[in-house]
Amino acid sequence: MLYLSQPIGVGFSYEDAVIGSYRNGSFRNATQAPPDGRYSLVSPNRTNTTYAAAVGAWHILQAFLDLSPQLDPDIQNFTFNLWTESYGGHCEFFYVNFQWKMWILILDRWTDIL
Repeated sequence: MLYLSQPIGVGFSYEDAVIGSYRNGSFRNATQAPPDGRYSLVSPNRTNTTYAAAVGAWHILQAFLDLSPQLDPDIQNFTFNLWTESYGGHCEFFYVNFQWKMWILILDRWTDIL
């Protein structure tokens, strides 16, 4: 069983906590306005979108399936099931859609080789 918790910035997850204030729909750091709390800071340059998380999940899943025989040599069934909860209900479509497209690309390439 493999658990993934993505993307960053969803729910209570964050990359960094910063001290500042949040007013009128925008964040201001402590040098711009008197601070009134700690807020999560999510960088747009990191994996914090649903699409980027789907790409990351694809690579993690491929590595997990590739290494599974080393983890347990008795594994014979590589059936894949995706279960989600909470925000996962939103992400699941993107994860499955991305993985489906990747599998189609792989099958098309194998068909061309054969």
